[in-house]
Amino acid sequence: MKLDVDFDPVLFRKGYLLNFDALWLVKAKLNNWVIVWSSIMILMGAITAYTGNTVGYLIVGISLILLISSVRFLLQYLSLKKRYAQGIEKEIEAYTQPGRKPIVWAFNADSFSYRDHKMELTYTYSALQGHRVVQDVIFIDVSKERYISYSLSKKQLGEANFTKIAELLSKKIP
Repeated sequence: MKLDVDFDPVLFRKGYLLNFDALWLVKAKLNNWVIVWSSIMILMGAITAYTGNTVGYLIVGISLILLISSVRFLLQYLSLKKRYAQGIEKEIEAYTQPGRKPIVWAFNADSFSYRDHKMELTYTYSALQGHRVVQDVIFIDVSKERYISYSLSKKQLGEANFTKIAELLSKKIP
């Protein structure tokens, strides 16, 4: 099955931000809980220390260390998300230059091919690490550790092609 897909900046942005969130969202949610609980523990430790118990100082110290490291993680997350979004916008500019050919996706019996304005790649299905469907977007994972993926949206493909590709990938990729 060979598909010529026109570039859609909105769907491209959505797919890559979903991929970013898949990598970072669990850690970010856990980090938010650490910020809340370390703040509560600082208050409890301060109350304990105020009553004269020296264990309160230990609780305050450990909680401050957790709070500082969590705030640093949050700042790093926000910085990386901003840089990632800027990178996405640069890619969108490159894809929307006048005279660009459509993106070509080919799903053959033994391989998957992708061609755009800067590269042409072919992967055997056994070389791919997996695939997943998140919010009507198919991600074809080249590397699970780094979340390097190709993404196709149901809006780009249409309902019938989306279903066919999802079924093909579930059969071909372990």
